[in-house]
Amino acid sequence: MRLIILSSLAGTCSSRNVLSRAGYTSNVLFEIDNGTCTARKSVNSPDASSSTFAIIEPNNIISIQKAVLLELFGSNTQNIWKASIASVQFPRHPTKEISAKKAKSLAPKYFSIPKEYSNY
Repeated sequence: MRLIILSSLAGTCSSRNVLSRAGYTSNVLFEIDNGTCTARKSVNSPDASSSTFAIIEPNNIISIQKAVLLELFGSNTQNIWKASIASVQFPRHPTKEISAKKAKSLAPKYFSIPKEYSNY
C-alpha cells in the first residue's frame, strides 16, 4: 500500500514545494501515518524543518482501506490480516509477441529457473 501512495506522492510533494531548499531530487524521507504525510531530509531532522500535509481525509480512512482491499484482493478478503499475496488481483497486460531470435535467447534463462519458482 505504501508504494502506491509514495509513487503518487512525488508530484504532490513537488507541487507544494515540500522541502524546497533540499531540492526535488534530493533524498527525502516520507513518513505516512493515518493519512498524513511528513517529509523530512533525514530521520534525525527536527519537526520544525519538516513539511506535513494530509494525503487522505481522516474521516475516509476506513472506506479507503476497504476500497484498496477490494481492488487488490477481491471481495473475499475482509481485512488485511486475512489477505494473501496469492489472492492479489491485477489487470492482465496484453501479450507481446517476440521474435524467434529473442525467444531463442530467452529460452535458456527461462528453463534455468528452478521448478519450485516457475509458478511466479
